[in-house]
Amino acid sequence: MRKTLVLGSLALAFVVGGSVRAQETTEVGKPETTIDGSQGFVTFKSGDNALTLGAWGQFRATFDDREEFSQDADTTSSGFGQEDGTSAAFSIPRLRLYIQGTVYKPWMRYRVEVEVASLRTDATTNLNNGRITDGYFEFAKSPYATVRAGQYKVPFGMQQLVSDWRQQFVDRSIADAKFAPARDVGVMVGGQFLEGKKVGYQLGVFNGGGQNNPQDDEAFMYAARVWFDPFGEYRLVESAVENPEKNQLHVGLAYRGGEVPRGVSSVGVFEDPNDETAYGVEAAWKYRRFSAMAEYYKQTDEQANPVAGPDLDANGFHAQLGVFVVPKKHELAVRYAEIEPDESVADAKQTETRLCYGYFWKSHNMKVQADFGQVTFGENFSTLSTLALRGVSPGLAPANRLVTLPSQELTDKQARVQFVLAF
Repeated sequence: MRKTLVLGSLALAFVVGGSVRAQETTEVGKPETTIDGSQGFVTFKSGDNALTLGAWGQFRATFDDREEFSQDADTTSSGFGQEDGTSAAFSIPRLRLYIQGTVYKPWMRYRVEVEVASLRTDATTNLNNGRITDGYFEFAKSPYATVRAGQYKVPFGMQQLVSDWRQQFVDRSIADAKFAPARDVGVMVGGQFLEGKKVGYQLGVFNGGGQNNPQDDEAFMYAARVWFDPFGEYRLVESAVENPEKNQLHVGLAYRGGEVPRGVSSVGVFEDPNDETAYGVEAAWKYRRFSAMAEYYKQTDEQANPVAGPDLDANGFHAQLGVFVVPKKHELAVRYAEIEPDESVADAKQTETRLCYGYFWKSHNMKVQADFGQVTFGENFSTLSTLALRGVSPGLAPANRLVTLPSQELTDKQARVQFVLAF
């Protein structure tokens, strides 16, 4: 009997132990590998831990035709003093690898994105394009207050916040280049409210040094953005690629102040550098094959340290409209943008006009775009100060112009063809 009881106890312990182990295994979960067929992403999962691998790139051909007798890039040789004519260039503006996912908890999220297309610093914007573009961690336990820390895009400028590979045109407008800060290092809190995520906000503080640049003075840049989507959440994706059956509408306001973005504030000033204040108004709409978006910016630069001077006011806007001739496949779009870098200088505006055709294989994940347009510089554009010209793209180099400046309006034409692949 004693032997029988011992054997029975061992058997019972084995069964219970096996059950517990099975339960523990079930709770932990086996590692999984999944592929999202619609996006092409590869995701590894193990319990609440997840890691998604992805990459995307832009492959571009650009054809520039400067206004007749207006540009000469030759400083010597047989081409000096003559019109350059049309030039062509192939480039890879962006080629990025990234990982993103969750760790320990489904609401503890991270993202790391690395640029491998260019390793040089852009002297115009002071952006170190190599190394990390995004590198942040966020606590998203509450949809009303998600905290993000690291390097990412400052919440100012709707078009800037749309991913590069989800743009309607080959690249963003001249207004975005002038007024949107792009990426910086800081901390931000944001959230969405009401059924359907109709109301949202973002509020953050940043170094102001720019992408991959350290803090360069004692000041910080502050940014805030609020928006209202009356018909439900409006995804930050240009073009009506999803062919929505219901109206989608977005309106928003943005503000930034304090430190000048991109680490190009008052040179040699560490204490009390000059401030820059900017406001933005944004709107977007989609319905079936149609889409439209527009933004307006107003900006003021302080000139108090090291040399006092009057404030410099600037403004600008861009607007674009698109229609899918064949839903989800063939799109035509038109854009107009304008900036006034210094409101006190007459005839010193820069304008942009473009027409774009897009063919989509896999929504924005695989597409080809071709746009043609022109950028016009006002008669007094070349007389603007260095402060006024900060962020202007493409820049005007008077030393390379054959015509007499100022009092000469210049128009540069450009055609671009781009293939985008994201997976």
